[in-house]
Amino acid sequence: MPKNKLMYIGILVIVASALLWLGAQITKTIEWMLPYSGVAGLILIIAGFFLEARKKGMQQPSSPAGSSAQAGESYTAASSGTESGKNE
Repeated sequence: MPKNKLMYIGILVIVASALLWLGAQITKTIEWMLPYSGVAGLILIIAGFFLEARKKGMQQPSSPAGSSAQAGESYTAASSGTESGKNE
């Protein structure tokens, strides 16, 4: 890297200009495809939304509702040291 900041900024401007030009040329080449890729992206988002909604609707608890809450409470009590005999 050059030590002179003016040279550094000049290199950045040249590289940015070259990349913008290259991007414009690529966009001209594939311009006809952009609306189709946008629609494909929207379809993928909608499909993902429906799959997530279906997954959430199909989930069933693997154990009864009360037992998982009780297990979580006993773990919390044991880890915090409030269970009888732990504070002594």
